[in-house]
Amino acid sequence: MNTRGPVTILLIVCICLSARAESVAEDAQPPHVAAPDIEQTVRRAFDNLYGFSSIQDVTFTAHTSDQEFQRSAQVIRQSASVGLNRMLVRFGYPQEMRDLGILLRERPTFEYDVFVYQPSLKKVRRVSLYQRGDRFFGTDLAFEDLEGKRAPQWKPRFLREDSLDGRPALVVELTPNGFPSAYARLIAWFDRELPTISRIEFYKGPELLKTARIPTENVIEKDGFYIPTRMEFSSGAGTMTVLEVSRIELLERVPTERFTTTALEFGDTKRDARGLR
Repeated sequence: MNTRGPVTILLIVCICLSARAESVAEDAQPPHVAAPDIEQTVRRAFDNLYGFSSIQDVTFTAHTSDQEFQRSAQVIRQSASVGLNRMLVRFGYPQEMRDLGILLRERPTFEYDVFVYQPSLKKVRRVSLYQRGDRFFGTDLAFEDLEGKRAPQWKPRFLREDSLDGRPALVVELTPNGFPSAYARLIAWFDRELPTISRIEFYKGPELLKTARIPTENVIEKDGFYIPTRMEFSSGAGTMTVLEVSRIELLERVPTERFTTTALEFGDTKRDARGLR
């Protein structure tokens, strides 16, 4: 008896059922994982985090295996929404770092020039491109971590949905898109409800260098922006740095002369803030 007919029909039925199951599974995928929505998520968060000009009082508390030390600084930032990103950091504590300043200026190519003024040497020096990944004055931050970021500088790839601290998040891999970075990639947890990032992993090649946690309970709303006031950086070496913003005022614009090497050399916290507070 010829059984090829029934077997063939059975095989066709199984294939059709399998294809139908795959189609149903594809249809069940949530629409928000589509690449255009991921790009929009990244852009929304970056526009929120780096889209305002401000003057802030910031404290860095670093913990190592055998000591704890603190740095405090005044940070003045002009956002890309009114031109190129600019930032002036002026230390006020400890005494031996008082008036030490760091100036970051974005170029039209979206790369950064970084300058450091050391009062003890009475000299401004440029930080080379290869030093942007160096630790920022003994903390777990790098100079690059201070730079304002733009969504087109990073190529996003959706990894998965997740929950962090009980809040839904999209986990996205970000790789540098045509600009020099000390990091091979970042993996970021984007909050689904607020335009913020709640966790970032920083990689150099396959190595995880450090992790930043941004607790949602320390995010404040100010003039429509959701601003983190606490960030916790931890490294694989067991060190940790907590960045806390104790005071922040949003500004419409900062005079461009505040971001010159002359202002960096001859300024201090009072001169830098003149007319801004």
